[in-house]
Amino acid sequence: MSAGGLTLRRMVAADLEAVLTMEQDSYPRPWTQGSFDFELNDNPAALLWAAEAEGGQIAGYCVAWRLQDELHIANFTVAPARRRQGVGRRLLAHALAEAAGLGLHSAFLEVRSGNLAAQSMYQQFGFRQVGLRPRFYSNGEDAVLMELAQLPQSAQADQPT
Repeated sequence: MSAGGLTLRRMVAADLEAVLTMEQDSYPRPWTQGSFDFELNDNPAALLWAAEAEGGQIAGYCVAWRLQDELHIANFTVAPARRRQGVGRRLLAHALAEAAGLGLHSAFLEVRSGNLAAQSMYQQFGFRQVGLRPRFYSNGEDAVLMELAQLPQSAQADQPT
């Protein structure tokens, strides 16, 4: 899907250099090349999407897993320079619509308790807090467990509710 200067598509191996740089710029303990290689090549439950900006630059990515009829969003990242520009909203809407198209019914994720901007975005899509994972992250920060009980049924679910 392409609109607003972004192309939303499945991640490919050629994206990994940019993805790894973004990962390192975003997290104190980033995923490794081996982790992304496994998800791309060896994990049959993995779904990976990229948001490609004009000029071919990767503006964000999402790694998720199909767990029975649920989508578990494991890694959702927007490039620091592209945050608060709608990239995350477009990427999340795309991932949720594709998951619904695959027959998945709900979604869940963990988000850092201090990442209020991400929590707000997820809430705008209908996610609600369903739990807390104490000291989930390597720095001791808690994770907020969020769930979207029903994925949007429209393949055009481009906007939050």
